[in-house]
Amino acid sequence: MVYGTDKRTLLLTQIEKKREAQVSSIQFRRKVLEHQRQRTYQHEYDRVKGNIGRLKIQGLPFSNHKKHLTHLKKVAQASLAGTDTHELYKK
Repeated sequence: MVYGTDKRTLLLTQIEKKREAQVSSIQFRRKVLEHQRQRTYQHEYDRVKGNIGRLKIQGLPFSNHKKHLTHLKKVAQASLAGTDTHELYKK
């Protein structure tokens, strides 16, 4: 027979296990999102760098691409450092 204090202890134990599972799930999700963000910045950087090389060969102006490349470097560094990247987009 389970008494009131035993039920309470069991319930508290279940709640604690559920919270631990939630915390680990949240941490995993944040890690995945940060990895996606870093990969996105890297792909964008590679794309812009490729465009600069292509435009340089053709002799077309590429000042906008250079500005974008500089901005992407700043955002990527901030992302890797773990700082907030939203402020870098406020222009």
